[in-house]
Amino acid sequence: SDMTIPGGTYVIMFPPAYDPGRVKWRMFSTPIAMGGTNGVVETPTHNFIKNFGMANGLPIDDPLSGYNENDPWVGRDPRFYKDIIVDGDKMVISNSAGVDQYAKLYNGGKHRGGNNGSPTGYYYKTFSPIGYNNWDKPGMNGFQTYPNFLRLADIYLMYAEAVLQGYESAKASVPGSGLTAEAAVNIIRNRATVPDVDQKFTGTVPDFMEVIIRERAMELAFESNHRWHDLRRWLMADQKKYLDKTAIDFDRGPNGKPINLKERVVITRVFEKKHYWYPFPVKSTMLYPGFGQNPGW
Repeated sequence: SDMTIPGGTYVIMFPPAYDPGRVKWRMFSTPIAMGGTNGVVETPTHNFIKNFGMANGLPIDDPLSGYNENDPWVGRDPRFYKDIIVDGDKMVISNSAGVDQYAKLYNGGKHRGGNNGSPTGYYYKTFSPIGYNNWDKPGMNGFQTYPNFLRLADIYLMYAEAVLQGYESAKASVPGSGLTAEAAVNIIRNRATVPDVDQKFTGTVPDFMEVIIRERAMELAFESNHRWHDLRRWLMADQKKYLDKTAIDFDRGPNGKPINLKERVVITRVFEKKHYWYPFPVKSTMLYPGFGQNPGW
């Protein structure tokens, strides 16, 4: 409700807010088409959307997942529908929104370009639930939006990763705890009504690490820069599949389904090996001969 901090009991740590009436403007740009005119819209990229698996618990590139590249938004992980707005989704409850009531994210659609349009073909709604916009909530200045610093799901996923890397098995657990890395991940999946991790992904450290990478992307999507920090600490941020930020271009077919889908690179980020470390100020490296600069700088 207005002036109430969201999050529930699973959020452990929030940042302080000194001006509740301006929290949503200070913490985030516009996640969805809220009827604003500030021209600053945050949208997920198509390559990030690929991390969201299917409702049966399998990743979209698994041959048994049931993923249909010509109907890509059907049967996905429930967290996909919790976080992502795709073409045709309802964005505003009130009929007074007119053409803005439903997302028009196809080529040439109202929400695909312009001041508040999406350059990638998606909006996200993680911090902006349906019902808070200029049509449904004229007095929306009381709406509270906080990026959490820490929540319980992150602790389970950090535990799973630490156990996997420390004991080199998804079946391992910290002595005395009884909670295996696999079980910790399944707690998160089951809460989202997703089945347990398929056993074919639990046999090796690299296979189960891929599960954790996808789970962190889905469960912690758009929260607290987790993705940026994760890719850097895993030393994966310089890989091309993460540097290329892509959009999905498509037309809307006569049945409302997307047709003529094409993935397109919007921008390629610059990230080199040296960016895993920050440079020291030059004056610091001149304090004495043994104070060297970080590699590459």
